[in-house]
Amino acid sequence: MAHRQIKEMEKKRNTMRLNLYQTQDDVDNKKNQLIEEIEAGLKQKIEQTELFTIRWKVI
Repeated sequence: MAHRQIKEMEKKRNTMRLNLYQTQDDVDNKKNQLIEEIEAGLKQKIEQTELFTIRWKVI
């Protein structure tokens, strides 16, 4: 009887351990995704547009 309880508790422990590792992986993936989104938002694009031209000459 005690042997069966030990086996059930070990099975429960293993399941909980697996759930813990899966949850840690999910958190790491979400963290990496958020970091990538933030980095993409911080990238700046420089654009040059000519607004007007001034012409002059020395006399």
